[in-house]
Formats: sequence, structure tokens, C-alpha cells
Amino acid sequence: MKKLIIIPAFLLILTLFACNKGESGEIAETTPTTTSSESPATTPANEPDEPTCPEGKTLYQWWHDETIFRLYGMIPEDNIYLYGIAENGGMVLSYKNEGTYFKWNSPVLYELSKMLYYDFDGCGKKEIAVINTHNRGTGCWLDNLHILKIEENDWGRIAFSEFSIITEYWDYKDNVKGWLIEPSLKSVAQDGESFIIEFLGKEYVVESFGAAKSIDYGEVVYFVFSDNKIEVVVSVGAMYEDSTSPMYFAAIAADVIFTGDGFKLENYSFAMY
Repeated sequence: MKKLIIIPAFLLILTLFACNKGESGEIAETTPTTTSSESPATTPANEPDEPTCPEGKTLYQWWHDETIFRLYGMIPEDNIYLYGIAENGGMVLSYKNEGTYFKWNSPVLYELSKMLYYDFDGCGKKEIAVINTHNRGTGCWLDNLHILKIEENDWGRIAFSEFSIITEYWDYKDNVKGWLIEPSLKSVAQDGESFIIEFLGKEYVVESFGAAKSIDYGEVVYFVFSDNKIEVVVSVGAMYEDSTSPMYFAAIAADVIFTGDGFKLENYSFAMY
């Protein structure tokens, strides 16, 4: 037969008192919990007020202008994060929990940075590639390309060597012409309704809206990642007598090859619109 043991009430109280002591013999503090789903009647003093949007601005515009750091891109599996500083104050790359500042243009509204971590030059070590769209609108799309070679010393300190293709709005045509093969205007039909251009030894007939004065690049220079490769696409247009910007009729595409100390373009293609 099992015996029933009765513990006096005062012994039970002493036992509970002893269990609630810390190592120093003082009563350990406990944090009260609640299962209620109702909000407290008062707001704690350290809780910030709800942000208010200034008059005349959308919530996104206010956030974009006033937020100090914004996350624009990440490769979380490799502990790589890219932040922009408000009012286009540059960008900060966090690699292995160590931040490095770069004087880059952060992406334009509603755009994010495109990032790829890959050994582009075949050196055996991966580089970080970043594409930032810094200008985009009707008939305009301009990207900057940055590649960072990573150097780490015996003490774990990290340094970067930076290589970039910049397409700033005010001088992007000169920059593009410095590394991209140009098409040339070969001849214009006497009636002005077509002209012939030449690119890499091939001729193309273009239907025209008038007598073209020259061939020029449009305001479209963008980069894409495809199968661990970098490609660039540049629009081509014709300048007419009264036009202020090219009338697009084709695009040039090429592979961007990172050589370890710069860039070169290979595998050109030319496509008519």
C-alpha cells in the first residue's frame, strides 16, 4: 500500500522561499509576463512617436530623404550587405561584419543594387560586383558598374581594390566611347528615307524619319548579370536636324570581361529594334 505524505503548510512556504533565492542569498528578481492581447493603457516613455510625413511628400520620399542608412543589396549567405547613406552621401559595404565606405551613387528611387559574388578574373578568389542604376526615366537608363577585389592580411584586416565603369549623366557618352566600339554612319539615301550604318564590318539599312546627321548613343547604358557573367547593353540612335537626343533604332550588347586590373568587351552583338 502506498503511503500519503502530508507536508505542513509552513514547510511548503519555506521551500518556495528558498527556491526563489539567487546565489548571494538575495531574492532573485522575476520578470512578470502577460498573456493579454490588449494594448497597455499608457505608452512607455522610451517608445518613439509614430513618424509623420511632411506635407507635400509621399511617405517613400520622406523615408528616402531622411533615413540615414538604407539597405540596397545583400548576399546573406556570404555575409555581404550594401547600405546607402541619405542624400546620396555614398555607400557602405559590410563584408564579414566590417564596413567600408565608397563614394558611389546609390540607386535612384525604387531601385535596388544588383550584386554578385564570383571569381570573374579566374584568380582563384571571388570578387564583389555591384550594379547601381543612378538615373532612370522615359528614354533613360544609366548604370554604374563596380567590381571589388578583396585582400585580407594575416591579421584578418580587409582591403578592397576598386574597378568601375561610370556612366554619369553629364559625360556618359564620352565614357562609353572610351571603351565601346562605335558604329559609323556610312551613307544616307538621296530621298532621306533611309541610311546605312556599319558596325564591325557589317552594314545595316535603317528606315529613317529624315536625313540623319550622325549616329550617336542614346541615354541607355545598363548592365546585367547572366550566368555569372556581366553584360552591357547600349542604345544607338540617329541625330536629325531638329532633334536634341538620338532617335533609337538599335542596341549594342557585349560581354564585360574583368581582367583583374580593368575591363574589356567581347562577343559584340548588334540588334535592330
